[in-house]
Amino acid sequence: MTTAEQIAMVAMMTDNRRTADDMIAYLDIAGEKIIRRAYPFRDDVQEVPAKYQHLQCEIAAFLINKHGADNELIHVENGIHRHYDSGDIPLELIGRIIPYGGTFFDEE
Repeated sequence: MTTAEQIAMVAMMTDNRRTADDMIAYLDIAGEKIIRRAYPFRDDVQEVPAKYQHLQCEIAAFLINKHGADNELIHVENGIHRHYDSGDIPLELIGRIIPYGGTFFDEE
């Protein structure tokens, strides 16, 4: 999936008032969270695997929609109550990432 396709997907899942640069920033944050979860002991992985690119868009859209409610679990304003699973990305999304398993030994 290209960056333009990801931006278009995130724009459709959000209020569409963000610039492309804003959406790229959120996609980068989502991608970093996916990589850290999928490869917890590797620092050499820089790109989100293709199987997680749609999830990357979903996480970016979640972060955009939750902007302003950082680390809140409950928000009440003008009689509207919002409840979040966690202060960060919900387990429903982050739980779909399967950590990579391997050995710590060099394969020589």
